Amino acid sequence: MGDFQLPGGGLKCGKCGTTLPNVSRTIKSPGFVTRERICPQCGQVNTTGERVLNTRKINSRFSDPCQ
Repeated sequence: MGDFQLPGGGLKCGKCGTTLPNVSRTIKSPGFVTRERICPQCGQVNTTGERVLNTRKINSRFSDPCQ
């Protein structure tokens, strides 16, 4: 399992350490999102997974008053 990185820190290739610039493919399934990034240096496919915590659509803005 890889190390946790803060947003904006840039993901690194697990094989050569090069910063991965783009997501090449996104795969969505119920409750989970997988993203694939291809390293421009060595060609390694790096995958990350994201668990979706809440899928219901909320039509309010942050500045709206609480109910």
